[in-house]
Amino acid sequence: MKLQIVGDGAFGSFLKELLDPIFDLDSAAESVILAVPQSISRIAGVALSKAFLDHAPQISFRLVEATTGQIRGWLDLAKVDLGILVDLGPMSHL
Repeated sequence: MKLQIVGDGAFGSFLKELLDPIFDLDSAAESVILAVPQSISRIAGVALSKAFLDHAPQISFRLVEATTGQIRGWLDLAKVDLGILVDLGPMSHL
């Protein structure tokens, strides 16, 4: 799966370093799917969508909302590109 990290700031650089061994980081990636918990989608969804479209208008952006358990499963199966997880408790493998 190709993944494009938008931005070269501190967080973008952190993501590139973290995700480079796992994903094919490519500036030509055409889409991204971000999964967020239902509990924060109304608060963060608009801001995330706007920030993404402001910085990478050429990329198709899809925001989906679900429970943390569903998002974790989607991430494990690579059905979404990125996900925000909350209230996981102790999970040493993540």
